Amino acid sequence: MAITTLDATLPSDSSSLISDLGSIGRETRAKVNELIAAAPGYYSVTAVEMEALDTTLIIGTDIADNNFQLVELTAAAAVNLTNITNGFNGQVVTIIFGDADVTIKHDVTKIILNGDADFNAQPGDVIQLLNQDGDQSGVEGTWREMFRTLKV
Repeated sequence: MAITTLDATLPSDSSSLISDLGSIGRETRAKVNELIAAAPGYYSVTAVEMEALDTTLIIGTDIADNNFQLVELTAAAAVNLTNITNGFNGQVVTIIFGDADVTIKHDVTKIILNGDADFNAQPGDVIQLLNQDGDQSGVEGTWREMFRTLKV
């Protein structure tokens, strides 16, 4: 859905008539409704439990294929998350950890973490990753840590 912009000069302080305000208000409401309708395509919230021996989250299978994703992540046993596949350039994945069973492995070709070290997540920790150069057509790109917040 293409969303067009509103005329930011309306209503004008000097040339708009009171009779124009109704149509300007309706146009504004219509554009806001377009944004609301389009929002589910931009973000999603998904609860994922990784199985023992899982190492990868697959976008489009394990988590939705959206621009922004919030993943509530747990694991059935201790696992190493070594890759997130099928992402696209600019895609953002925010992970909230529900347990201490997931370690994100630092790898300069897959997941680049701040401090160049693995992240042993604890319950309530949050990390946000950004895909760089993925194209969903075989080029995975790399995931770069934007930030992490530790629950203390």
